[in-house]
Amino acid sequence: MRSRSSWGAWATPRRIPCRIASALLSDLQTHHDASTAAAELEIFRSGWLAQLPLRAALTLDSQTVGLVFETGWRAAGCMLFGMAAVKGKVFEGSLAFAPWGLVALVVGLAISGTGLWLQWSSAFDFRTSVWAQSLHELGSIGVAGGIGLGVVRLAHRFPAARAVQAIGRLGRVAFTAYLMHSVVGTLVFYGHGLGQFGTWSRTALFLAPFGVWGFQLVLAWWWTWRCQGRPPSEFTAAPCPCARRGRAARARTTRTARTGPRSC
Repeated sequence: MRSRSSWGAWATPRRIPCRIASALLSDLQTHHDASTAAAELEIFRSGWLAQLPLRAALTLDSQTVGLVFETGWRAAGCMLFGMAAVKGKVFEGSLAFAPWGLVALVVGLAISGTGLWLQWSSAFDFRTSVWAQSLHELGSIGVAGGIGLGVVRLAHRFPAARAVQAIGRLGRVAFTAYLMHSVVGTLVFYGHGLGQFGTWSRTALFLAPFGVWGFQLVLAWWWTWRCQGRPPSEFTAAPCPCARRGRAARARTTRTARTGPRSC
């Protein structure tokens, strides 16, 4: 046991944050060693029922402890940024891309790039990755803001451009596109699908989102053209216009088959 003097030295105000951070990192590293990673790989490559206990535990942790200490703060901050942008009419073009969007993009890329460099230079050491991830989380806000201002600028300057129209159509089905990421991701990587969990290279993982986004742009264009701009999430309230047209055509065919063609 620690003596009273040693506890006093440990609990000095200047040392408390460093000691807490060190203890948390040590605990995380203890529970995320090579054997833990191998066990998780085996579980996620297994069937649905074998995955369920671990996925339930991870979900409970992320929606309780993780929400209070990590994701809740970030999500709330981003929501406040979004509400401020709506109130300031940023999406209507009130804030110019140059210089504000360029500054946000450059600063965000610099911060995130530093985190990426730390990860690669340390060979993805666990302790270093924790700090690198923090830099990535911070820099991503500037990157998102810069990209957002760039999209708004393009939408106002080239409203009839094919790329702008495609992004706009994807925005109409944003909730469906968001859910598609989870469906496609679980079917590709988890064991109840293709079982590719932990097998793809970092290069493949980097390029995969661009392929998914491109596919969703094409799919959103077709869907909004086919169903007159209605997102799939509205199907619970009323059927799609194309579905109504199909049912009406079948009803006419059935009626004609029963009564015969009308005479002129």
